[in-house]
Parts: sequence; structure tokens; C-alpha cells
Amino acid sequence: MELHPLKIHIDEIVPLTDQEFDYILGHFTAVNKRKHQFVVQENEVVEKEFWVIKGCLKSYFFDSTGKEHILQFAMENWWVTDYDALLIREQLIFL
Repeated sequence: MELHPLKIHIDEIVPLTDQEFDYILGHFTAVNKRKHQFVVQENEVVEKEFWVIKGCLKSYFFDSTGKEHILQFAMENWWVTDYDALLIREQLIFL
């Protein structure tokens, strides 16, 4: 039986029983996105952190002149979100 990638990831820090992992996994929802799709967009309240199972995510914003600024890339087994927006749980508003 193949282990779930998230269990392998968590087990690197703290070992979990199958029962403990099943409880944790119950708090996750798989989201499949294609290239150029968004997981969070402007004017959305950020309520989640994302863990990348496969692929790569890019976190970025556009400034007032329209220039793109890349904040981070999240590759497989990385966590990503807009942490400022997640902490304050408010809408993303770009000026």
C-alpha cells in the first residue's frame, strides 16, 4: 500500500499513526487546477493554506504601473498562501 504524500511529508517532522493521519486528512480538500488557473484571486477572502502535491504555484501581484512582482514559487511538497491576508482574513485588494 502506497503512503499518501502528505503523510510522508508530516512524518518527516512527527510520526503519525494511521488513525491520527486520517483525522488530519479529513481537514484537507484536494483541489485540481490546470496551468494558468488561480487558487486565490483579488477580492477573495483568504481562508486556506495550500500544499502542492504536484506542479508549481506562483504567488505574485501587479503594482499600480502594471508591473508583475513575484513573491514566491511553491514547488511540490511546499506550502503557500497569502499569509498576510490569511492572518487578517480580509479581502485581497490591490491598489
